[in-house]
Amino acid sequence: MCNVMIWHSVRYPVAPNFLVPRCCQAGWDAMKDDAKGAVLAGTLERGMRILALFADHHTPLGISEIARLTGLEKSAAHRLARTLLATGYLDRDETTRRYRPGLRMLDMAFAYLVPDLTNLARTVSSSVATR
Repeated sequence: MCNVMIWHSVRYPVAPNFLVPRCCQAGWDAMKDDAKGAVLAGTLERGMRILALFADHHTPLGISEIARLTGLEKSAAHRLARTLLATGYLDRDETTRRYRPGLRMLDMAFAYLVPDLTNLARTVSSSVATR
C-alpha cells in the first residue's frame, strides 16, 4: 500500500501517456513487459486502469477525478465506470455520485488469497496437531 503518492508519466503499447502512482510502477512495468508485441484489448486495459486507481485512493472518486487520474476522456471514463458499476466491480453513492470498489473486487481479492489461506491453515493445523 502506498502512503506517498509520486506521480509520473508511463507509456503503454495501447494507450497514451498518463499518470500512475509510482508505488504501482512494478506492476505496470510487468504489464508493459508482458504486453510487448501482443495484441491487447484497449477497452479492457482502460477499465483495469480505473480499477487500479482504488489501490492507492481510499476515498470514493468522481468521474472527473477518474478521467484526470487515468488520462481518459471524461465520456470514456463515464462509460467504463458505468460498465464496472453494472457488473459489480464499482459501487456508486447516489448522493455524491462518486465511485468506490464494489463487492466483485472483494470476490477477486478473495479468489487470489484462497490458496495462500488454505496453505496457511494447513500449516497451522499441522503445527497444532504435532504439539
